[in-house]
Amino acid sequence: MHNEKDALIDFNMAIEIDSTDAISYANRGTSKIELKDYEGAIEDYNNAIKNNPDYASAYYLRGLSEAYLKRDGCPDFRKAIDLGFKKDDDDSIKKYCH
Repeated sequence: MHNEKDALIDFNMAIEIDSTDAISYANRGTSKIELKDYEGAIEDYNNAIKNNPDYASAYYLRGLSEAYLKRDGCPDFRKAIDLGFKKDDDDSIKKYCH
């Protein structure tokens, strides 16, 4: 099994090397979701979006983190779809947006 804590160390180093790398922030956010650190994940997705405003997956995953915290992630889900995000097997909008 992939060790998320070790992954965090790697992503931290990548961000230290390039603090504008949206992918490293998003990947670290995904590791934080796995560790149930949703607030930390949201912060990383915010940084990913700041560095790449068209990063559809970051919007989607930030919305998912918000939903896990029982907050409204629908605007982020919709933004992700507007930017071309497709995940055919996912029902997040149906599940979390009313």
